Amino acid sequence: MIAALDRLLPNQAAIEYVQLQNLREARKFFGPLSDAERNWRSQHSFGPLIASPRAKLGIGEHDRGEAYMFGGHGYPFGDQASLDRHFPLNVKVVTASELVIGDEQVCDFSATREEFPWEVPIADELYLKMVVNRLTFGTNSSLTVKGNVFVLNCENLTGSHPSSPHSLNIKLLDNGQPVARRRFEALIPIEQRHGKNGAPGVDAGPPHYENTPFGPKVVVDIHRPAPSPGGDGEDGKNGRNGDNGGMLYLADLRFKSINCETGSVTVSAKAGTGFPGGAGGQGGQGGAGGNGTQGLQSNGQIVGATPGGRGGCGGDGGVGGRGGNGGMASHVYLSIPQEYSNRFIFNLQASAGGRGGVGGVGGMGGQGGSPASTQTMIGSDGKNGSSGEHGKPRAAPRAIIFENSSQT
Repeated sequence: MIAALDRLLPNQAAIEYVQLQNLREARKFFGPLSDAERNWRSQHSFGPLIASPRAKLGIGEHDRGEAYMFGGHGYPFGDQASLDRHFPLNVKVVTASELVIGDEQVCDFSATREEFPWEVPIADELYLKMVVNRLTFGTNSSLTVKGNVFVLNCENLTGSHPSSPHSLNIKLLDNGQPVARRRFEALIPIEQRHGKNGAPGVDAGPPHYENTPFGPKVVVDIHRPAPSPGGDGEDGKNGRNGDNGGMLYLADLRFKSINCETGSVTVSAKAGTGFPGGAGGQGGQGGAGGNGTQGLQSNGQIVGATPGGRGGCGGDGGVGGRGGNGGMASHVYLSIPQEYSNRFIFNLQASAGGRGGVGGVGGMGGQGGSPASTQTMIGSDGKNGSSGEHGKPRAAPRAIIFENSSQT
């Protein structure tokens, strides 16, 4: 275990930054948990998770690692290569003999990459461990944690208003960042998704007069170009698919004793909403047809007249990007004295999918060249792109409650 130097907050909570080198060290560091509670968690939570279809996804590796760290499962030797990629773990440790969260006050100790005294890769998970001897809360007090695996060891939870209602809101959220790391790359501006306009057609070569002994004569070059049609507009590019919402990481809340006769604790938890899909690019405009020529007068006739070229077709609009799926959620674990279980309220929400991107508008067809004729036509307009599908919601986390039979 590698630790950075401590610093003190004004409320006398000491902060320490730690790196854990392997899974066995992490299991010991985030304890203590009794064998009875570990086995109970494995039976009611980790076992079903590991047996579910999500075990085949990347989050299955998290589940198996957490089943060893926070449950009663054995060491996941089959995931060793993945474990090696995840370590060392970066942990922010907050220690306080007494932490007071006053009326209407919001306390947020969430760990962020920037605050660690060493460089933390952008894809690394961050851990927050709080060790509080006495946590006192008032009316509508809040403890918020965003984007961290969160462990709270609290010896005593106390309401500051013994004779009137008081409430603590523990809010567990994602960090607003997507699971897919593509969003950390520069996004393509919408202007670069628009289709290019079609090139205009080439005008017809006009006839001309030549002087002859018998007077001016209209000469039409047999090699002169006819008016060409306008180029078709390019189709707009499809919108970028939205990234999946941020993950809600495991929370492990342990209260050894509770002293709040009239108060309540609300635990809210929700993974991140999927990010919206990008808009489809607009179709390019069709190019205008080349102009013909009116011809020239000769002996009472018009010689060399040609109608204008056809306008190019407009490009189709790009399809809107699919909205990202809602973020996946780990469970919330709660260890409390049995007689106070009715004081806890849970607001556990499914994560919503992101909205699909709007389809791009089709480009307008190009105008026919002049002079117009029955053969000269405006190019057809491009079709509007369809909007992208909305992302799928993901299931809400579960609350796994272990009730101690007596206070110690």
